[in-house]
Order: sequence, then structure tokens, then C-alpha cells
Amino acid sequence: MKLPLSIVLTLVGLVGCAKAKDTNCKVSFESNDGEVTFTDALGLDLSKGQSFTLPNELRDVSSILCSREGLKLETADFLAVSAVNKPIMLTDDETIIVVEMVKGQFRLRIIKGEPSQEQINTAQSFMNEAQSIIQGD
Repeated sequence: MKLPLSIVLTLVGLVGCAKAKDTNCKVSFESNDGEVTFTDALGLDLSKGQSFTLPNELRDVSSILCSREGLKLETADFLAVSAVNKPIMLTDDETIIVVEMVKGQFRLRIIKGEPSQEQINTAQSFMNEAQSIIQGD
């Protein structure tokens, strides 16, 4: 799922407000003319993994953006992407990453910043674990 440039540019502008210690989520909606708006999505819990769902009023979102201290990824983040088939963008003060599904495979993209090698290794481990879970390995 390719993200429109308008979403990426909007996200870069949102990094400055990503100060929450816990996951603080917003959802994006894209209009037919390409305008992107973000709405607070209080109570979204990515830790539910495969059982993560979006409320009915949020089913048509383009993506989910959560600010998180330290960008600590977990297997549940990848499983949540699989459950709702929407990209999830995670951000802290310096980095924006996108977790998405492309042709049945998880993909992790860095939109802004440079995660540490430890963060990359941890993310790869969780991504591999989640891929095994959804494939039934």
C-alpha cells in the first residue's frame, strides 16, 4: 500500500507534537481531492495485535499514526497492521517509521530519521515473528 505524498508531508509536520509517553494515536482520512485530515483516535490499543479493530466510524481511514516514546516496536504492532489492513506510522521526536503489508509481507519503511542498529534488529525480529504468526508457522 503506497502512501500518498500528502500523507508523508503531513506526518513530517506532526512530528513536533509527538510528545506522549504512551501510544497516542490519530487516524488520517484522505478526501477524493487528496486533502488529508487527522483526527484524534483516543483509546486505540495496538497491543491487541490480531484482535485489534477500528471502531465503525474509523473504518475508512487511510492510515493510523501513533506517537511513542523511543519507537519501541512489538510483534503486536505488525499484527495490528495485518488485522486492519492499514499502514501504521509510529513516531517519536526524531523518527517516523511505517509498518505496512505489501502482497502479504510486512514492510517497515523509514520516512524520517535514522533508527539505531538495535532498533532495526529489534524491529526485524518482531516483524519475523509476526510474519510467522500470520502464516501459521
